Amino acid sequence: MDRYDFKLRLSNGTASIVRSLELSSAAALWATVADIAQAVDDVDARIIVTNENGDVLIFVGPATARDYPHAKRQAQKRATPSFAKQASGLPALPAPTPLLLRA
Repeated sequence: MDRYDFKLRLSNGTASIVRSLELSSAAALWATVADIAQAVDDVDARIIVTNENGDVLIFVGPATARDYPHAKRQAQKRATPSFAKQASGLPALPAPTPLLLRA
C-alpha cells in the first residue's frame, strides 16, 4: 500500500490537510477525492493529492472531481462518505486521521 497526502485549498486561502493516508489502489485514491469533492461547495477550491515523494498526482477542482466518471462510480459505491461536511465548510476526517488547518 502507498501513502498519500490530501490537501483541500479553499478560495479564501484556508486549507485542510490529511497526511499519510494509506490506500491500496488508484480506485481508492479517486474514491477519497470524490468524497472530498462531495463535501465542498466552493467552486474555486482545489483538491491536491501528493505521494510520499511529494509528487503531485492529482490537482483538480471539486466540480471536475464530481464529474470524473471513475470518481462518480466509486462515490456511488460508498454507503457513507468518509468526509462529512462541517459547519466551517471543511471536511471532517474519520478518526484517528489527523486534521491540520492553516489560516
